[in-house]
Amino acid sequence: MEYKDAAVYDDDEFFGNYLTRRHRAESPNNIIEKPVLMELIGDVSGKKCWI
Repeated sequence: MEYKDAAVYDDDEFFGNYLTRRHRAESPNNIIEKPVLMELIGDVSGKKCWI
């Protein structure tokens, strides 16, 4: 089946597989991206989120 744009995430099987890969401990998001993002955000203790 062919998907256009983000419609692929509407497929339950695809999305389930994506989440499994995305949340594994050795995911590049967890190893590389998250630590850098958290460093850029800095200490948010005592801050309020208005979203």
